[in-house]
Amino acid sequence: MGLTIALLLIVSFLAVYFVMSRQARGMIGDVLENAVKGSMDQYTFSVQTVVTQIEDFANLVFNSEATKSWLTARADASLPEDEKMLADLKMRQFLTLTAANYSVISSVSVFHRKGISIGTQDRIFRDGGFVRAPWYRDFMERGRQWATVHNDPYQSPAMQGVPIISLVFPLGVYHPQKADSLLKVNFRADLLQTPLGQIGAGPSSRFFLLDWDGEPVLDQGAPQLLEQIRGALPELRKRKQVSGMSLLKSDEGNKFLFYRTQKVKDWVLVGLVPEAELYRKLTNLNTTMLIILAILLAATVVAAAALSSGIVKPLSRLTLAMRQIQKGDFARAEKIARPVSRSKSEVGFAANSFLTMVGQLQEHIKLEFEMNLRRQDAEYKALLMQINPHFLYNTLEVISSLTLQKRSRDAVRVIESLGRMLRFSLDTRRDEIALGEEIKYIEHYVSILRMRFSDRLQIEVDADPAVIPRPVLKFVLQPIVENAVKYSAGSQESAVVAIRCREDPETDGIILEVEDNGCGMPETAVKEIAWDIRRTQGTGVLDAPGRRIGLRNVLARCSLYYGEAFSAAIESRVGEGTRIILKLPGRRLEDGSVSRADRG
Repeated sequence: MGLTIALLLIVSFLAVYFVMSRQARGMIGDVLENAVKGSMDQYTFSVQTVVTQIEDFANLVFNSEATKSWLTARADASLPEDEKMLADLKMRQFLTLTAANYSVISSVSVFHRKGISIGTQDRIFRDGGFVRAPWYRDFMERGRQWATVHNDPYQSPAMQGVPIISLVFPLGVYHPQKADSLLKVNFRADLLQTPLGQIGAGPSSRFFLLDWDGEPVLDQGAPQLLEQIRGALPELRKRKQVSGMSLLKSDEGNKFLFYRTQKVKDWVLVGLVPEAELYRKLTNLNTTMLIILAILLAATVVAAAALSSGIVKPLSRLTLAMRQIQKGDFARAEKIARPVSRSKSEVGFAANSFLTMVGQLQEHIKLEFEMNLRRQDAEYKALLMQINPHFLYNTLEVISSLTLQKRSRDAVRVIESLGRMLRFSLDTRRDEIALGEEIKYIEHYVSILRMRFSDRLQIEVDADPAVIPRPVLKFVLQPIVENAVKYSAGSQESAVVAIRCREDPETDGIILEVEDNGCGMPETAVKEIAWDIRRTQGTGVLDAPGRRIGLRNVLARCSLYYGEAFSAAIESRVGEGTRIILKLPGRRLEDGSVSRADRG
């Protein structure tokens, strides 16, 4: 009888083993594939951020009056040489000042066909050797605007020998062959190299940033791997998909090839992950389970005679352990089942299988928890990076109007304020900042609004000096102030907004208030906002309809970041204005320092 039961147990275990192995392979494969694609998407976002800044700068230079004046001076054969040199000097000053607003740019140069090179950092060359540079030939002959990693002798001495990547842009005309002058914008290659090294699915996985011809954008070595990738690129390009995966078979073992297209149309991010490495944990688990099966097979044959005397009590303990699992107490369940697993019987085999499954279940729960944390963090970053496009459009219209009125000083102030705001908003390295830095950001925002609304805007900031250095969540005030100005200016002749910051005497926290004289909100709208935040727990705010996205943004991010320690209240009546009250938990900077915004 014992032998029969042992055989039944072994057969059942083998069936479970093969079914679980099959399902686990699919589950682990999907999880790891999604993790790799998520890392590649994050890197793609980093590339897009750098490329967007470089392209914005190039377009700004292309359309600027300073560039047009310089091109006109260089094209005028009758203009004296000293006046042309003066035009070169003005162009250099313009490039230096403009490039200072873009943190990713390391240097900028303008090259003229007559052998003149003008760059930032007080550098003007009269040397036509640049026409022999590979980047120049690629641009003129093949129209390739993005030059891969190289060294630029026209950079400053401090940057000599530093690998760079460049955008080459024609000036005056769009066709490369018809351009007399070229703009070359350089940035350090390590801006793309460093985050690329952080992508990986294991020690043997490698990721490359290439063009569709298989040429590396960065200096990464590994020529053999690049040859394998080059052979697969034509097939991948035919798919015309943003991202995907393919299996490469070779004598050295199968490898998964992941790819993700980039904002630069000729670039693609490609990764090679060995199949064995992708499923390494599953292979180890299968080996462990097979070893356990072999041991149990020998043990059950030897202990078949003693089956009847040692089955009831161990089964009771195993049942009790299962009840603990139902309650969620894994530690107690393992403690109860561990003595049973030492028994050399079928029940011991079942206990060992139970413990193995408990370990797998704990690992699965841990993995699911980490995935939820990543998803929550991604939602938080997406909320943080949200920028109101209408404000940008209105600001650009203000700059245009001031320029037409020849109010250059006011236009420069607006541009400087906007540049500081954008630089501040693009910095996602910190979740918390000093309250003084948030107020400084609002001052830049208000300075732009005053150019637009003039005397129709009254904003009062009353901040207790004791809370100025206290840390708060980034962008906790600006979206609410933006809403307050919007609805006050739209419904009243004069928009009045009051911002108050003080300590909470009950919790040692911070109380932030924003009050306006706008049109107010009906009670149903106030309840709807509170319900949405409780129901969604901060997710889905970017897709939420309605005009109060800024307020939803702040409440969602605070809920995600502070949890139950955060509370908010909305006091509003139709036609009487609105007051938003935020209560943040009390925390102080560890070193007592003040942020750079408070230092001036």
